[in-house]
Amino acid sequence: MKHKKRKKNHKFTKFLILVTFIIMIIGLYKTGKITTEVSANAEEVNNVIEKEYEVEEEILLVNKYNPLPEDYKVELTEYDNHLVSKEIIDELEKMYKDAKKDGVNLNINTAYRDKKEQQEILDRRIKLYASEGLTQKEAKKKALTEVQLPGCSEHETGLAIDFSNPSKPEDNEPMWIWLEENSYKYGFILRYPKDKTEITNVSNEDWHYRYVGKETAKEMKEKNECLEEYLA
Repeated sequence: MKHKKRKKNHKFTKFLILVTFIIMIIGLYKTGKITTEVSANAEEVNNVIEKEYEVEEEILLVNKYNPLPEDYKVELTEYDNHLVSKEIIDELEKMYKDAKKDGVNLNINTAYRDKKEQQEILDRRIKLYASEGLTQKEAKKKALTEVQLPGCSEHETGLAIDFSNPSKPEDNEPMWIWLEENSYKYGFILRYPKDKTEITNVSNEDWHYRYVGKETAKEMKEKNECLEEYLA
């Protein structure tokens, strides 16, 4: 008889444990600590996050409100006797070759420049406008609509190029027309369009192109956005 009683008590104990476990599961489910939804694979999620982060890292906004970080570094290489970021060299070369097939000769007038050269250009522009009768303050204000402060120029990134040919100015117009129509295919955008001056705070520059990547350039072209609009 004693053996049968112990066996009965053991079954009852197992029953209580099972009931307690079920109650705990129901409680956790109601509080949202567990869910029946299937979660995405962790590795896939990480890949998406990293991809989005990389895209954002590629699109660098540089203007008077967004100076380059002090520790910014660019890996430079030479192309057409000018220094440019190594990042853009392949697409730049493709663009040169395709323009040539269309009978257009692209010519780089200015590409990468450091802070010292940027300051020298700004000083010369201020001096020019002062010589035309403007006060020093007026001359500086006008110059800053055309030349950025050191640290605020896209040319310091190695991603910006001024396409013009001072020795053959007659080549400029067909070059600029071709670039405006085709540059996005290679990841370049017209950085300061004439209809966006109130947004960029820079006067129209038909020659100034900036590399942002092909997907971004295509989207900006379709939406007719400048870089400030796109990133906003």
